[in-house]
Amino acid sequence: LESSTYLKISREIDYTMTAEELYEKYQNNSQKYLGKRVKITGTVTWVGSEDSYFDLDDVIRIYFPDYVREFAPNVSISVIVGDQIKVVGIVQEYYDIVEVLPGSMYDFEIISHGGVED
Repeated sequence: LESSTYLKISREIDYTMTAEELYEKYQNNSQKYLGKRVKITGTVTWVGSEDSYFDLDDVIRIYFPDYVREFAPNVSISVIVGDQIKVVGIVQEYYDIVEVLPGSMYDFEIISHGGVED
């Protein structure tokens, strides 16, 4: 029996919203969202030089830590400005920047490339 084809691990999502909604709500009550698992959608507005982080709607940073990228060496994060994405991760703060850190490369999905539906 090949159990890996039948086993699907899922983790609870605390909140589902847009990047802008998360940012606004986080500003009003950061302790409610800090450390929580969220699913957010938004448009890529900036991409970092290492392709390990990018901004959604100029308000939320998505950061793929080294440990996430090391466990998926054959998966890349190729995003460009204008891509619409959906991402699931933990809310953190880094030098006053609100970040969402995915737990794996599979917690990230491009909905449309630069405004063009997949």
